[in-house]
Amino acid sequence: EIDPVNLPLNASIANVVQAVTPYAGNGSFVKFAVRRSRQALVVVHQSDGRPVPVGATARLMPAGPEFMAGLRGEIWLTDLAAGVQQVEISWQGGGCRLDLPVPSEELIPERIGPLVCGKEQR
Repeated sequence: EIDPVNLPLNASIANVVQAVTPYAGNGSFVKFAVRRSRQALVVVHQSDGRPVPVGATARLMPAGPEFMAGLRGEIWLTDLAAGVQQVEISWQGGGCRLDLPVPSEELIPERIGPLVCGKEQR
């Protein structure tokens, strides 16, 4: 077992516990799949200045994973591409697109925004 609290912010891990049974009097090596990932808390507002609704889904384009918006339009995004990452955000009755600037450095700012989500879709 490892404690993910001790990992850096740019690390992702699938599981923190693995069950192993070594032979009597022996030890075992256990590998945990820790990988680096560009991650950030992105604050997104609609074109009228209101935060995107709680529960809105954000998808990294073209076919990346989905994330859910929380309070104040905050969305924790992982696996961001360096450069410009396109994000499509949708909610009941609306949606929009965002071109998210992502620094090329390995460690990016912990919080980005608020950014205005343009290109409204209804």
